[in-house]
Amino acid sequence: MEAIILASGIGKRLGKLGKKQPKCLLNLKKDIKIIDKLIDDLGGINKINIVIGYKKNYLKNHLSKHKKQIRFIYNKHFKDKGNFYSVLICKNKIADSIILLDADIVLPKNSLKEFINNKEKNLLMVNPKNSYNQDDIVVNLNRKNYINKIFIKKKVNNSNIKFSSAGVIKMSHQTSKVFFSELNRINKSPNINAYYEDSYKNLFTKISFKIFTLTKKRLEIDTINDYENLKKVIKKNNVYI
Repeated sequence: MEAIILASGIGKRLGKLGKKQPKCLLNLKKDIKIIDKLIDDLGGINKINIVIGYKKNYLKNHLSKHKKQIRFIYNKHFKDKGNFYSVLICKNKIADSIILLDADIVLPKNSLKEFINNKEKNLLMVNPKNSYNQDDIVVNLNRKNYINKIFIKKKVNNSNIKFSSAGVIKMSHQTSKVFFSELNRINKSPNINAYYEDSYKNLFTKISFKIFTLTKKRLEIDTINDYENLKKVIKKNNVYI
């Protein structure tokens, strides 16, 4: 299995903090950055592919001690295409099962290790049930506990139990071929600002995916308020670090 971490974007909603550096280089604690925790959490993965773009040398310099484990992939379209393209450019680099992660997330301790070791080959990590907002990727399940509906960043009704994506998915090598094919279809469409999750509707129709539910919600850093809240949460308890 190889990992793909998406770290090419500009953290516009973080204001000065996002302009200064890639947001995954923000500190969790004095000597631990968001990307450091992700790399540590991926301890059992031999090859980690990090897609870089904005302020790319900041990340390359910070992670230079991991150069045997990490391959950097530069997305020259990080300013003018959606994050689907960051995933698509990895297509010809990887010939194995994959685990795909956003770079701006903080997961509860040991959850990523448990996710990787889970026997299911095609698996979406989700937050605790009915914990979502309109900016989330939301799914619900059929009677066999496979994903059967997906709502991509839009309002959903509250009549059924639903789960929001935690920004992590894994899939077999065979499934990844379908995934990359869907991303290639998006690349040929007019929707240049698409998310990689826009491929999920067709992917989950063609391939059966189950969910891995976190016991605590993953923390994501999109805004200054998100970051301030993250620091408070980490200071109060030891669930994440």
